[in-house]
Amino acid sequence: MNDVQKKIMDECVKQFIENDFRDVTMDSIAKQLGVSKKTVYENFTSKEDLFVKSLKAYTEKTAGIVEKAVDGCTNPYMQLLWAMFIMFFQVRVGHSKIMSLKIAYPQIMEKLLKHRESFIRHYLLDKLEKSQKQGYVVDDMDAEFIVSMLFVGDEYSKTMENSFGVLDKKFERFQLKAARFFCLLRGIATDKGLIECHKFDSEIKEKGFVELQYTKSLKTN
Repeated sequence: MNDVQKKIMDECVKQFIENDFRDVTMDSIAKQLGVSKKTVYENFTSKEDLFVKSLKAYTEKTAGIVEKAVDGCTNPYMQLLWAMFIMFFQVRVGHSKIMSLKIAYPQIMEKLLKHRESFIRHYLLDKLEKSQKQGYVVDDMDAEFIVSMLFVGDEYSKTMENSFGVLDKKFERFQLKAARFFCLLRGIATDKGLIECHKFDSEIKEKGFVELQYTKSLKTN
């Protein structure tokens, strides 16, 4: 990637974050950078090429930020808890923004979702398997099955929403997904893992995130 391509991709992502996806065009990117549309097309073969590469790069950049943020955690299980918290609550894109992309560019959306799912699956499997080896989750845990449950749950939620409308107007989909994920992690945890869950819950409360309402899924009986 040369400097011109990086600037174009960075501007593309910036406009995606600040505007409706349908308002982001090769013209708007070129105008903001003070270059011709021809320059943009000389570096990217099509709008789809630019959008997909830009958003994939953003996903990978986000992954790097998450990894750096959890680097100080003492074990893979705590790393997993914090990484997922950051992904759910601090680096998320609103549902309306996702729907905007899906409506405006369905083919781009499909490619990005596949890329994102591949990354998340790899990350979850790595952390779950390491947590199992270190005794934080039960010995008979099937990491592949646990990860698949999360994605199956996503498809079920989408189907229900498409058929019956919004499932619960009190909560956004990401909150419901987060609650499902953290409950699942508690369900496969050993006593050693549950201690980490309680530590994590306490840290969340100390940092003032109680209002996000997901901590109810981590409460002890």
